[in-house]
Amino acid sequence: MASAKKKKIKQKQALAKKKLLARKKADQRKKLELKKKLELKKKLELKKKLELKKKLELKKKLDLKKKLELKKKLGLKKKLELKKKLELKKKLELKKKLELKKKLDLKKKLELKKKLDQVKAIKKQKELEKRKALAERKRLQKEKQKEAIRLAKERAKLKAQQIAERQA
Repeated sequence: MASAKKKKIKQKQALAKKKLLARKKADQRKKLELKKKLELKKKLELKKKLELKKKLELKKKLDLKKKLELKKKLGLKKKLELKKKLELKKKLELKKKLELKKKLDLKKKLELKKKLDQVKAIKKQKELEKRKALAERKRLQKEKQKEAIRLAKERAKLKAQQIAERQA
């Protein structure tokens, strides 16, 4: 009897284990199915969001295109006016640049002329100094020659006196 009871208890435990395993498997299946359903639901929601996003982007592009076309129509006149103003401004700037360039060229020419005049003056001064130095050397040379002639005459005179004194 005791072994029959034990057998019954073991059978009940085995049956309970089977039921528990079956329930676990069923729970796992339900979880997987629920997970699949959630994933599918998320995919559908994501797909809807993407489609909505595409529609919004398309609408924005169309709105932007309309705005740009309207802006082009309205801005064409402004562009023409602005272009005219810019051309006039460029002409004035070019005129100013040309005037400034003329002034700078004139200033450069004057500065160059001034430098050339200074160089000429320096060259002229150097030439005058060379001539003065040359004239001074010639004068000194002539003085030396005169002195040499005078000394030679004095020597000749002395010799003549000595010869005359010896003869006398």
